[in-house]
Amino acid sequence: MNMFLADVRSPWTYDHCWEVLQYYDKWMIILQSNPRPPSPIYEATHETLVSLDSDQDPYSNATLSSPRKRPPGRKAAKESRQKSKASSTDTSNSISATICELSEQSEKRKNFYEEQKLQLLKEQAQREDVQLKIVRRAEDRLQKEQDRLQMIADDAIIEKDTLHMSVEQQHYYQLHKNAIMAKAMKNASSSNFNVLPDY
Repeated sequence: MNMFLADVRSPWTYDHCWEVLQYYDKWMIILQSNPRPPSPIYEATHETLVSLDSDQDPYSNATLSSPRKRPPGRKAAKESRQKSKASSTDTSNSISATICELSEQSEKRKNFYEEQKLQLLKEQAQREDVQLKIVRRAEDRLQKEQDRLQMIADDAIIEKDTLHMSVEQQHYYQLHKNAIMAKAMKNASSSNFNVLPDY
């Protein structure tokens, strides 16, 4: 301030500005390039810490405080915002493209698994149809075999000679013969065959 008073010949009235601007690059460069000896005013302005316990001269190793980084101008700030918007747009576009690609792959995979599932269900239905046909054929064969054996047993009862049997045995075989004849007549009437007895 004394220097300002000596140079300009008017008192310094801009302390409030100097408190804000003193650490900016412009003033730090000027101060570093100006090889003036350190003065108490210079040291107090830069807030150099002085140890009271040391025997050294507090002004012997005066150092400048670390300069602040100069803030960007309006144009540079605007360009950096536009770059960040463009990069975020590119990033969001690439992310959305990746999401779309993943969803398409997921849909393809889902369709593939659905087709595989349908194919397996068709094959299983065909196997079940074949098994059902085999079971029905086996049941038909078994039924035919049972019918054949029943017919043999019925024929044996019908052809049985009951003349030399007791009355109870004759009565027993006669009941069986009547049941066999009734079943035969019922089968004949259901299949629309008129069975005429031989005379």
